[in-house]
Amino acid sequence: MNERPPGAPPTAFVRRVAQLCACSYADAEQAIADGGVRIGGAVVTDPAREVGDARIEIAPAARPDALEPVTVLLHKPAGFIPAKVRALFAPESRSSMDASGLDLQPRHYRDVTIALPLEDAASGLLVFTQDARVKRHLADDALEQEFVVEIEGAHTAYVPGQIQRAPPFLGKARAPFKVSWQSETRLRFAIKEPQPGELQHLCLHASLRTVGLRRLRIGRIALAKLPVGEWRALADGEKF
Repeated sequence: MNERPPGAPPTAFVRRVAQLCACSYADAEQAIADGGVRIGGAVVTDPAREVGDARIEIAPAARPDALEPVTVLLHKPAGFIPAKVRALFAPESRSSMDASGLDLQPRHYRDVTIALPLEDAASGLLVFTQDARVKRHLADDALEQEFVVEIEGAHTAYVPGQIQRAPPFLGKARAPFKVSWQSETRLRFAIKEPQPGELQHLCLHASLRTVGLRRLRIGRIALAKLPVGEWRALADGEKF
């Protein structure tokens, strides 16, 4: 894409696309760059193209108001910092398990927010969304989250009770939560609004060291068998 220098006026091509789409010049430039605009039946991606009085056709999906915002579920690998996680939301990382049927367009891969982020060392279910309703729901409604914590230390029947009696983390009261043994080296937590470091704090109160942390579920949406490093779109009817 030949970007317009800062402060430079939009080209005649961009102005015409913006008028046809009833959108901003920036959105018009992006629609052109995404290959959604044709002149004489041919796709034109250069916003500086001379168009004269030529007929301009705009693909329905290229119009800024044409696409529903998307929400996707990604299986975050352990140790990935936010920039590396963000790079995984790309067409080549879409899972073959994605049965949503959604036809994602280039604009679906931009302007997404990571809702309920995970610690860098953690793995598991992560949510990318463009939908303001989903953002508010996940931020404000304190949904239960399920984690599996890999630990080192003594496996005893007393551990869940010790964890339940742990003092507040950073002085913040917590809602009631559930903890149980999943195996000799794994604890399962069902907890609302865990803070970064809080699960490690709870385990440490029972003299356990955390060596791995994976989120399996947010509300009613589970990670299931989604492969590590891949993503799928949230389908119609799926609700957190």
